[in-house]
Amino acid sequence: MKPLSLPCARTAIGLVLCAATLPSAHADAVTDWNLKAHAWVAEARLGTPPAIRVLALVQTAVHDAVLAAGTAASLDAAVAAANHAALRQLLPTHLSAPVTAAYQSALATIPPGAARDAGVAAGEQAAAAVLRKRADDTAAVAAAAAPAAGYRPHTSAGSYVPTAMPALPHWSQRKPWLMSSAAQFRPAAPPALASEQWARDYNEVKEFGARASTRRSAEQTEVARFWEYSMPTIYYGVLRSVALQPGRP
Repeated sequence: MKPLSLPCARTAIGLVLCAATLPSAHADAVTDWNLKAHAWVAEARLGTPPAIRVLALVQTAVHDAVLAAGTAASLDAAVAAANHAALRQLLPTHLSAPVTAAYQSALATIPPGAARDAGVAAGEQAAAAVLRKRADDTAAVAAAAAPAAGYRPHTSAGSYVPTAMPALPHWSQRKPWLMSSAAQFRPAAPPALASEQWARDYNEVKEFGARASTRRSAEQTEVARFWEYSMPTIYYGVLRSVALQPGRP
């Protein structure tokens, strides 16, 4: 995959347009629909965490649909049906029409018959199963379980004080997909305030992160600006670049 330029990386629309220019020689239904889903998620303006959750649900449904389809069903139909069934439930209603239009267009390219019908059934059942399994994993449920978030002043050095309001403080209350709990891989406590590591890390951040830093290279600045964008398009673009390598199914 050709690396995205900075203009592409800076805006959601630019990312979607850049994604549309990816080479299609090795494209298949999974990657094609992944690009479509990104475009709709960007148009929906869901915000980063909700958008990531939507695509996690969609791609899990696609994965399960492909496994369920096996060799007797149309994989293209299974992928299209899984995307359609999941996205119709997860995206705002004003996007239902383009999602359905893309689905109908995809089905029109598949010869009618038992294989297409079996693929559609596999896709719809996979999407329904994933959505049912994650039905209690909603923002409302997580927010109700989360402790009240508020500003607590600190008077001692070394205690972190947020410089901005935390985004979605209830997100850790969501049910993990595969981990036993949200705290399973939580990092250890930060280094002690009087330690050499703390001083080294602090100075490194200050020197490399300053707006007019003379230590930071142009490439490092470009990398930082690229990853500043946090919508799923960035991460799935990386995954697609791996999936589209020669020799991969």
